[in-house]
Amino acid sequence: QQGETLRIHEQYLKDQVEYTKNFFQLVQQEYSQLITDGKTPQPVISTNAKIGTPQEVKTIKEVTEVTEVKPVKPIKQATQENTSPSSPISPLPTPTVSTPPQPVSQQPLPSAPAIDLSDLDQTLLTITSEKTGYPVEMLDMDMDMEADLGIDSIKRVEIMGALQEKYPDLPKPSNVEELAELRTIGQIVEYLQKLTAGAEKKKYQHKSVDHLDDLKHNVQRRPAKLQILPPPDFWEIPIPEGHIALITDDGSPTTTKVAELLSERGWKVVVLNLPPSLVPEKSPLPPGVNRVTLQDQSEEHLQQQLAAIATNHGAVGAFIHIHPVFQASNSGTVAYFPEEKAIIKQVFFMAKHLKKSLNTAANYGRSCFCTVARLDGAFGLEHKVNFGAIGAGLFGLTKTLVWEWSKVYCRAIDLSPDINSEESARHIVAELYDPNRYLTEVAYGSQGRVTLISTPDK
Repeated sequence: QQGETLRIHEQYLKDQVEYTKNFFQLVQQEYSQLITDGKTPQPVISTNAKIGTPQEVKTIKEVTEVTEVKPVKPIKQATQENTSPSSPISPLPTPTVSTPPQPVSQQPLPSAPAIDLSDLDQTLLTITSEKTGYPVEMLDMDMDMEADLGIDSIKRVEIMGALQEKYPDLPKPSNVEELAELRTIGQIVEYLQKLTAGAEKKKYQHKSVDHLDDLKHNVQRRPAKLQILPPPDFWEIPIPEGHIALITDDGSPTTTKVAELLSERGWKVVVLNLPPSLVPEKSPLPPGVNRVTLQDQSEEHLQQQLAAIATNHGAVGAFIHIHPVFQASNSGTVAYFPEEKAIIKQVFFMAKHLKKSLNTAANYGRSCFCTVARLDGAFGLEHKVNFGAIGAGLFGLTKTLVWEWSKVYCRAIDLSPDINSEESARHIVAELYDPNRYLTEVAYGSQGRVTLISTPDK
């Protein structure tokens, strides 16, 4: 009986060996199917290994290092050819293989196309030729734009605007004064090339700026504020003989009153009406005052009309632009009027084509360039009127001409829209006769006659 017991026990051990081999074969098949695409090396399981041997222990260790068996759901009972009925095989759990996550490759971001400035110098020479009339062959990179070519700030703005159209992606300088200080075409080309190279570099620089709030700076703030002025002095000086005063018509009685007051003082006055699409109204004119009307907004047409005025009436010795009132009912947004922008553009063109006439007239008497805006009578600092913001550009133009036309009297005026036409006309004429050439901008409003000053912020 003892021999029978040993035989049964030996058969039991053989069945366990067969069961174990089938189990490892199944694990290996499932593992191979799941990770074939990943090309992961598969552990080789020997079916000849015996349970309890070092080889079997090593194999089990290798498998468990790369597999994680989770009891998800039972699978069909495996078929065993040599299995004894006395040792049934239990259903096996489905092995689930966990593979380490593969690192995602970091693809470099596509770089933005660089601006091609290889022909920037030739392009700038061509534009300068078109805007000045000089042949390209006469221009070189070392010419002084002001001294050699007579290019003032208005002409420079035109040239840079045309260059911006040719290179729309050209970065804008953070400090416009740096660009204004450049004298030659070559210096401008070199500056723009360096500016573009710096902008391209900054596109891909990612710096933390969190620490900037903790930085201490020594930049002194000087806010602008109003300073009350006394009434202007009066200096009786006539317009140069043979010259006229050209006034733009704002379509209100203010133009009528200004023309009347100047005519009474012996000035010969011509009123210029802007295209009807911009200012449809026409102010009535006093006797002896002539009117010229622009039919379109083109610079060529304006130049022709100014030439006709000089031929038929006399050279312009004084220019007075009276700006129409532009106000928005909604105070929550910045007022922007396309018509106002077009008017400002016309005034810039007039300054460009009247430069020679006004500077020549200054050699024979007092010539003047005067702009009259209708903001709020306080340079926009009272914040009570939602005026057209573009009209404030008249102050920038006039203050620029102060430095470029040193012999021409330049004055920028801001009149409150609440001031009536007669009072407005008196203020305008009074400023034309003011001998103080150190003052550039004045305003008339609720605080009287004021100007702008800056004071250190405490």
